[in-house]
Amino acid sequence: MILKAETATPLMMVDGLGWVWKRWIITNITENKKFFMADGAPRKIEFTMTLKSYGSDGPDLGSIVRGFL
Repeated sequence: MILKAETATPLMMVDGLGWVWKRWIITNITENKKFFMADGAPRKIEFTMTLKSYGSDGPDLGSIVRGFL
């Protein structure tokens, strides 16, 4: 399975309220596991993700609508 981070595919970022924050590329992901159980499974997993703004492929919806007004 190929992860999106490995392909440098621009992805839409959407927050928990549904706001769209344009497109971003994942440039790096690190994972840190802590507090292990007796069987070796981690009780805590932390992630750090580095993003790079992809920019715009064209006009956004707001500029299109303003063009009609």
